[in-house]
Amino acid sequence: MRRRWLDNDFFGATFALNYNSQKTDFQIGGAANRYLGKHYGEVIRTQFYIPNPNRYYDNFGNKDDVNVYSKVSHEVVDKLNVFADLQYRMVFYQANSFRFDDVNDTFRFFNPKVGLNYQLNATNMFYGYFGIANKEPRRDDYENGSTKPERLNDFELGWKYNTKKVKVNTNAFYMNYTDQLVLTGALNDVGAPSFYQ
Repeated sequence: MRRRWLDNDFFGATFALNYNSQKTDFQIGGAANRYLGKHYGEVIRTQFYIPNPNRYYDNFGNKDDVNVYSKVSHEVVDKLNVFADLQYRMVFYQANSFRFDDVNDTFRFFNPKVGLNYQLNATNMFYGYFGIANKEPRRDDYENGSTKPERLNDFELGWKYNTKKVKVNTNAFYMNYTDQLVLTGALNDVGAPSFYQ
């Protein structure tokens, strides 16, 4: 019989500065976080003699995450508002495991988002949006052999209709993935879903 353990610590700091005027809202900010993860397994009972029965593996997975961003929302003309959100993110990941080779990876992501809102009249509003999102692989992904980050390009158009009696929200979108992790339907040895890339 065995028992698998996690012993995790997470800490960090965030900051943000904001400026507002009649037509503009501007913000800059960022964060720095550290995650320290210990992964270990212990043998609880066995019918065979084991010289050191306590821990049969003792691994770690540590991640440092640093990001800075700026956001701006501006009323260009009456009824038309544009916005942008730009983020630069760095992830430093170190891990070891009996399931994969030692990892010492650095990921650098630029995640921009831009869009606009147009208030046609008191009841109709239209909007458009484009954004890019990136996600680094997790420890489970490395164990499944997936070491590439996921990338999403998201395009959206929408219309909102709002009266006292009727509210309608519509949204059309197209999401283009690169190196997406997809569920296989299988489970691993502890019952977690398995993915492929």
